Amino acid sequence: MNVLLAVLMVGQTIEPVSAAVFSGADRKLVVVEDRLYTACERGLDIFDVAVPESIALLGRFDTPGYAYGCAVSDTFAYIADNYSGLIVVSVADPADPVYITTLAMSSIQEVVVRDTLAFCGSEDLKVVSIADPANPYVVGTASGVGVYRMALYDTLCLVATQQGLKVVSIADPAHPAVTQTVETGWLRDVQVQDDYAYACGDTELVVVDVKNLVTVGRYDAGYLSFALAVQDSIAVVCRGQQMNVHVLNVSNPASPVLRGTFSTQNGPQGAVMAGDWAYIGVWSRDLLAADVSDPGIPVVRGRVFRPGELNGAWRCGDLAVTADRWYGMSVVDVSDIENPVERGHVPLSGWPRRIMLVESLAYCAEYNGLAIVSVADPDNPEVLGLVSTTYYSYEVAVKDTLALIAEREWNPQHGNLVVVNVADPRHPQAIGWYATTGGGVEAVAWYGGDYAYVVSQGWSLNEFAIVNITDPTNPYRVSGCNTEGYPIGVDCAGDYAYALMTSPNPRILVISVADTLSPSVVGSVDLSFGPRALFISYPYLFVGYYYHGVEMFDITNPIQPVPVDRYNTTGTVHGMHVSGNYIYAADAHSLQILRLVGTGVVEDVPARRRQPVATSVCLDGVVLKCAVQGPVCLLDAAGRTVRRLVAEDGRLELVGLSAGVYHVVGTAGVQHRVVKVR
Repeated sequence: MNVLLAVLMVGQTIEPVSAAVFSGADRKLVVVEDRLYTACERGLDIFDVAVPESIALLGRFDTPGYAYGCAVSDTFAYIADNYSGLIVVSVADPADPVYITTLAMSSIQEVVVRDTLAFCGSEDLKVVSIADPANPYVVGTASGVGVYRMALYDTLCLVATQQGLKVVSIADPAHPAVTQTVETGWLRDVQVQDDYAYACGDTELVVVDVKNLVTVGRYDAGYLSFALAVQDSIAVVCRGQQMNVHVLNVSNPASPVLRGTFSTQNGPQGAVMAGDWAYIGVWSRDLLAADVSDPGIPVVRGRVFRPGELNGAWRCGDLAVTADRWYGMSVVDVSDIENPVERGHVPLSGWPRRIMLVESLAYCAEYNGLAIVSVADPDNPEVLGLVSTTYYSYEVAVKDTLALIAEREWNPQHGNLVVVNVADPRHPQAIGWYATTGGGVEAVAWYGGDYAYVVSQGWSLNEFAIVNITDPTNPYRVSGCNTEGYPIGVDCAGDYAYALMTSPNPRILVISVADTLSPSVVGSVDLSFGPRALFISYPYLFVGYYYHGVEMFDITNPIQPVPVDRYNTTGTVHGMHVSGNYIYAADAHSLQILRLVGTGVVEDVPARRRQPVATSVCLDGVVLKCAVQGPVCLLDAAGRTVRRLVAEDGRLELVGLSAGVYHVVGTAGVQHRVVKVR
């Protein structure tokens, strides 16, 4: 669990508290003794695989972007993070990985390590000295290689690329150079065993004699094979589109023979072998441990579920629940708000989107309807009941014994507001429908009472509608108004409803509903970023954005929402719930918990949070000794730019700052320290 920095700053209204991080698909897997290291979408995960049937998470390290590759040497892990570059982490204590440093690189995909050198791949292949892991530096570059995966053989680096297997000489690390390309077609992974390279790609597994650089064997693996692993006489090939793994006998490298297969339920992305076990990272699904001691009958015996995309979150009491598009539903204990802990999870049948938690029951709108899940035992959530809908369910609102579901067709041309009787959670029943024509129902707001507020979008209908549900078996449209664009969210407060719009420009529409027979647009606020979610906790309205966090608006004057503050989270806020002074944001692969404090002002320039390497305390106006040279950015605790400064002779003058915590970041992103001003 990675706890984010929590400090009270003068002039700030949203501050980070903590995050329950769910890692996502594992792209690169490395086994060292009884430890499995995986590069996943959120960073590095470390597992204990001493008992493969019971894989246990030991530790986790979050990176600023997406981790595509990793390598481990001695007590250090090297992470290829596409956002920031090569990140070095101490894994001496796997339960508490410690950030060491970052070597900035652009769109890095892969890293492999030998002795005191790391080979890092993106468009270029860079050779990096890691003799001192705290001070890595580039010693040589081979340009235009186009790296997916790499493997080392003697003085060669074999690279899987779109153009085939590229051979890079690394005899002189300062001058790596492509010497040859073996025509194999588009490759996505490569492994070396003895004198043979095994590479997989679009259609087949290719075996190359590395001494002579000629293809000696092939196996038709089928379209889109993403990864492979080889050990002794066994190779496993991850067939992404077919959602299974082939186990091959490669005792004769010139003639690989299929022995067995096993299903992965979704596209396998990464693989590694250790002893009689193959560990497979599955796209936005889970981590598998397959027993291949009998290659003809491989059996999946261990599994760790891996979330893919959080779409919704809700808190009630000491628990929060999250809805994940691929993973299902998680239950998180938030009794210690600064240390949230995942307690349990349950797979759901398809693409959960929005969720509500009412006492011990969670209501989740998913692909084919509504799932009702008991969290009375947080460690073992149980699906009690399901009700199917005609189209894709987008949102749910619950009050007493009724639930309203917003559903829409894919195109979207049609949709329904579905009324469900949930008095018996084990046997929910759809009892009423309000059908739109020409548009799909995108969202619904309802807190009980006679009226629900609905927004619909489609080729011929984009509107806000008021629906009467006094008779739940016969909901009907009372009135509506054209939104003149695509609405994706709606909420209400008093005599006003607020529609979240994505086009023709991002904005919030303010709609008067005082006269239920004649709602009208009375205000509009333009948004700076692409919105995803809307929630009202009066007197504030909150908007979740694509990659720009959560913004808070004051709606004391309901016609003119006023922006108050914004916190820039690390991902996309697909959904959120505000309870008391806390915001629970479903932020891609983490449940971000933010706290509301004081009053503040908006700052225009967002910046992603980077990992701190040192902390200093100084008085306002004191000159700070700083290792950063040249231009730097001073960020506040939320990661927003406060000032741009120039460090001269390793000194920064911090004058006129409010008390609080600030980040000093070099413009290249390679140096970072935290400063506390008091």
